[in-house]
Order: sequence, then C-alpha cells, then structure tokens
Amino acid sequence: MSQPDPTNPRARDPRFPDRPTHPDFVRLSETVQTHDAMTEELGLTPIQVVGVDEESLMYFMRNRMAIASQRMHRDLTHPRFMALYLDAFALGKAYAESMTGEVAP
Repeated sequence: MSQPDPTNPRARDPRFPDRPTHPDFVRLSETVQTHDAMTEELGLTPIQVVGVDEESLMYFMRNRMAIASQRMHRDLTHPRFMALYLDAFALGKAYAESMTGEVAP
C-alpha cells in the first residue's frame, strides 16, 4: 500500500481519518503552513506577518481579551491567551485574503 502524500491536505490519510478534504480545509491548511513558514523560516514576528501597527493591535487584543474574560468569568488576559489571539488574528487575515485573492493593506 502506498503512503499518503503529507503535502496534500486533500489526500486521505489513515492516521487522520477525521481530517476533512473540503476545499476550505485545504485553504486553511495552506494558510497555516504559509504563516508558520513566515514566522519560523523568515524570523518574522506574528505582528510583522499581520502587517498592522503593533500598538493598535496590542490595544485591540488586550481589550478583546478583557471582554472575553468578563463574558466567560475567567481571566483570559494571560500572555498565552493573548498570543493565541494574535495567532488566530493573523491566520484569519491571511485566510480572508486567500478567499479574495487580495492582500489587505
């Protein structure tokens, strides 16, 4: 039996039987791989990948995490949660750009 192609997210892989093969999954997978390459191989920070003003994004992120903390009745302002929020923001921006084919300013 041949091995599945690990670079093809649409290929069925018995190690990941629940992995979707939908085109959105492919786009998400490619977005994550590109984002990871930019941060790891090029040495860019997530904020540099996003390409927005650092002070503005940090202010926005702190406030969104404070609101989420109030709604969930738990402290989400820990740096780990904020880093996750930043990563999700960067991936969301890149995914949106991949849907339109345009890079946001």
